[in-house]
Amino acid sequence: MVRSVAGLVSALLLGAGMAVVPASSASAIVMVSSPRSHVRVDVGHIRPAVWYRDWDGGPRAYRVRVINPRGHVVFARHGRAPMRWRTWSVTPHLVGTYRTVYRVEDRSGTVHRVVFRTHVRCG
Repeated sequence: MVRSVAGLVSALLLGAGMAVVPASSASAIVMVSSPRSHVRVDVGHIRPAVWYRDWDGGPRAYRVRVINPRGHVVFARHGRAPMRWRTWSVTPHLVGTYRTVYRVEDRSGTVHRVVFRTHVRCG
């Protein structure tokens, strides 16, 4: 599921499981990874990732959070998106739906938010 706070993002889902955010014509591109939609508890991994497409220019700031089914933040990172993929690995310990939430800003200062859901199941 892809959402935008300002409603100005047309996030593109590419074949490799990436989303391009934001997608306005005059904005820099911070690429974010779409985690797997289904994993197994204590075995599978949720892998958030960010990358900055440097030839577009503009802000590189990002914020990523993984939220468990109880609503608790189990993983959080923020900073400047690197010029190559930066990937983390989060092991889910509860059955249910986890949310991976990315937040990026475009050149105009508009904040964009993208949410991916990962369903965690037993065995």
